[in-house]
Parts: sequence; structure tokens; C-alpha cells
Amino acid sequence: MDERLILSYHWHPNGRSRVKTPHLHGGGRTTPVDLSKAHLPTGFVTLPAVIRMTITEFGVEPLRADWRDVLAEAERALAS
Repeated sequence: MDERLILSYHWHPNGRSRVKTPHLHGGGRTTPVDLSKAHLPTGFVTLPAVIRMTITEFGVEPLRADWRDVLAEAERALAS
């Protein structure tokens, strides 16, 4: 299996970076732009949203048949 980085979500409001807001890095060089160093703004992205993306967009096999319900409940809890 090829284990190269595809996407990397970052948020380091107290770190050394000049970028203090949530952002995304691409996995590497994509012609003609190197996205690995770019800070692509995202806003706040929840963990349930990232898990849903891995299942629906990247074909990761969910561990539970009720994963949609579990993620929806987690997002409801985060919103309240």
C-alpha cells in the first residue's frame, strides 16, 4: 500500500506558525503548485466530518453498520 500523505488538517492557534486559523495542507507537489506548504483555509472541521469524508470519498471501510447515525449524533452533540 502506498502510504503517502494526501491531506493534512492543521490548527495550531498557539504554535509558531503565522497561520492561527484552521487550514488544510495538500500532500505534496501538484503541478504547477506545491500545495504541501500552502495554508488552504477551511474553517473549523469536526472529526465526524473527517471520518465521513474518509468513508464516502476515499472508500475506507466503516467499522460499524450504523456509522451514519453515530456521526450524525456526534455532530449534533458538537453543535449544542
